[in-house]
Amino acid sequence: MNPINKLLVLSASLILSTVFPGFGAAAETLKQGEPVAGTVLGPAAAPGTISDVSVGPEAPLSTSSPRTVLKHGDTLLVLDKQGMIDPRAGSPYGLYADDTRYLSCWQIKINGKAPNLLTSFDAPGWQGTFLYSIEDSGLLKRELVLLDGFNERISIDNYSGEALNLKLSLRTGSDFKDMFEVRGQKRKKVGLLHTPELTEEDHEQLLVTSYTGLDGRDYKSYVRCNRKADSIHENTFEFDLHLPARSQQVIEFRIDSNRNDRIRSGVSYADSFRTASQRYESWRSNLPVVESNWDILDAMYSRSLSDLYILQQNTPKGPCLAAGLPWFSSAFGRDQCVVGLQALAFAPQLSKELISVLAAYQGQRHDSATEEEPGKIMHELRLGEMARCKEIAFTPSYGSADATPLWLVHLARYAAATGDRKFAESLWTNVDEALAYIERCTSTTDPFLYYGGPNGGALANQGWKDSDNSIMHKDGRLARPPIAVCEVQGYVYEAYIGVAELAARLGKKGQSEQLLSKAANLKKRFRESFWLASERYVALALDGKGRTCDVISSNPGHLLCTGILDEEMAEAVSKRLLENDMCSGWGVRTLSSREISFNPISYHNGSVWPHDDGIIVEGLCKNRHQEWAAKIFQYLLDSAKTSCDDRLPELFCGFDRTEFDRPVPYPVSCVPQAWAAGSVLQMLKSVLGIRLVDNKILVSNPVLPEKLSRLTIRNLRSEGRAISLIFTREEKTGKVTVMQHFQP
Repeated sequence: MNPINKLLVLSASLILSTVFPGFGAAAETLKQGEPVAGTVLGPAAAPGTISDVSVGPEAPLSTSSPRTVLKHGDTLLVLDKQGMIDPRAGSPYGLYADDTRYLSCWQIKINGKAPNLLTSFDAPGWQGTFLYSIEDSGLLKRELVLLDGFNERISIDNYSGEALNLKLSLRTGSDFKDMFEVRGQKRKKVGLLHTPELTEEDHEQLLVTSYTGLDGRDYKSYVRCNRKADSIHENTFEFDLHLPARSQQVIEFRIDSNRNDRIRSGVSYADSFRTASQRYESWRSNLPVVESNWDILDAMYSRSLSDLYILQQNTPKGPCLAAGLPWFSSAFGRDQCVVGLQALAFAPQLSKELISVLAAYQGQRHDSATEEEPGKIMHELRLGEMARCKEIAFTPSYGSADATPLWLVHLARYAAATGDRKFAESLWTNVDEALAYIERCTSTTDPFLYYGGPNGGALANQGWKDSDNSIMHKDGRLARPPIAVCEVQGYVYEAYIGVAELAARLGKKGQSEQLLSKAANLKKRFRESFWLASERYVALALDGKGRTCDVISSNPGHLLCTGILDEEMAEAVSKRLLENDMCSGWGVRTLSSREISFNPISYHNGSVWPHDDGIIVEGLCKNRHQEWAAKIFQYLLDSAKTSCDDRLPELFCGFDRTEFDRPVPYPVSCVPQAWAAGSVLQMLKSVLGIRLVDNKILVSNPVLPEKLSRLTIRNLRSEGRAISLIFTREEKTGKVTVMQHFQP
């Protein structure tokens, strides 16, 4: 089979294997936040309770289909390959906010037919442009910008020497479905959808559609047109247009919801675009700028920042980052911590915000349905009607093993980096509660943090590899709970060490000594239980009977950052990650290609995840293997060079670089995705040896990937001042020289 046909077969098999085509992970997997079949939580429950409901039929559309995803603040717009919102049953496209679809139809036709798309642009992430041909004589240009809803400016140009008569129609509609309902979950009962109302004033037309939910809330969408249509029939605006030779006509629409208790009347596309641009530029002005001799690095870094910008959104208790678009536009505890750590040297204020919002949602009580426990950090938060009616458990849910120790690590690293110990002290009650939760779940004789057990949980696995088949033994048998995955123990160890150092600085000597004692015991027991002497590697996990899951995986790479590995173990793990069975040439695989369970098109069992590689790169640098780290960074840069948007995706398939000349895409990968974007910042600061310590920028042992000879970072913040760092590499020796300049 030739490579092209092989790729086509692989793509088809991936599409056919999805649980929710277009919405989630492969059939062998369950994506973050997705309940295991049979434990999905259902509707129409009494207040404070959860009832059962079945998963709905598979949706007909896959995210492998071309699509455009725009986001700004709390507003998410998902368009099909033509730039429209398809109203067919099962269509996932629409305008969303707070897990609610406020617009479920947006279709433009010319003379009764869909226009022919020429091309589209969506580089900023919050603005898009679509160009269509009209009868070989005209051009339809659509410009969209998101700002508390969205504006659309439709321009029609007649390039011919003769007059052109056209009928333009725009069909709209709103179904107010919850995101989980869109993704295929069936509801036993829904609220009341009201008949749309049309009003006219000052030459504008306003179409209002409303819905009363089971939660008692009224949801409304507003579609405002800046000129009177020639007719409006069944939610369709129709315009009879006469365009003289070489002329243009422009029509504008504004779409709003009542989530902010207001509608933005009279706001033009130009006004919204100007405001959105100013907001982005203001945010971007506080972040470092990267310039190098390799365009792909500059473009990938810039794209990563713009992705982190559009992924920002609000919760009732503070700002967060959406995990990934389009279907995980919500806060995940693990993801907030990972991205905050990735971006800490470049954007410490972002870390502070994410630490704060997770503290605000820290568990306070015992709830078996949501897996909440006092002191536990949340897993996933949803804000739609189904969450408010307790039809789903993500209100928030707390089903992750790593979010709590990661939050402690995040806070400790933030305080060490910025010197902001007052902030840490203000959260010490949260720190004590998180430590108390870990203490309840561990003991001196068994200091490991497990998940699962007799009562199970919404997710079969609760580490970052949370698909149901991701933790296995050498012979392919799946691990039985309770399960202790290796990286979680590393996070607990680093949490003990980091909080102990912070406690000592805050005068809490007794607590500091207790934590250091716990850390020493955990480190000793970890080697005894997880070290695979025959493999000279670390086990993926321990199962419910204390047996090692003795496969070679990427998870031990996370331990290189934590300090739980002694020097021998760290050296062995570092070398093993670079061997051909683990490193594909595009990045480090999640599972060795020599394992029985290896599958290059699996979600977690052989694919390549940029965030996974980013953590490994940082760990290699911490263990004095900067050259190896730079090689992996180079691989990821090469992979981004083959993409059409200068992005690293959530993941891609784990085929060897010798098989194909570019990474094979994973069709249901989230793009953009928060920790994929953050991994660029993490890898860059790691290989350059940049650290933030007590609000001072320090540089040690910098290395540049082989295709880079010059790199400048401007607007880094050190002790309140902006500085520039210039890195240059000598071709013959490879030596990197660093120059520092204070900016005016």
